Amino acid sequence: MESALGTSGAYPIAAKVLLDQAGYTPVWYAIFFMSLGLMERRPVGEIVRRVRDDVPGLVVTNWMVWVPVT
Repeated sequence: MESALGTSGAYPIAAKVLLDQAGYTPVWYAIFFMSLGLMERRPVGEIVRRVRDDVPGLVVTNWMVWVPVT
């Protein structure tokens, strides 16, 4: 990623934070809740509902904490 974005200045930092917060984080929250639901032997519909209902709020909360920190 450093070769594409560079290593110094505000742009590479902002781009990395954007990629992390907009791409990586929502995907891993969804994977976490799907794995948790499967390990708890929950019905697939319930797992999907939990991902759909909980992940967006968690992502917004994550943005409020981590974007200002980075």
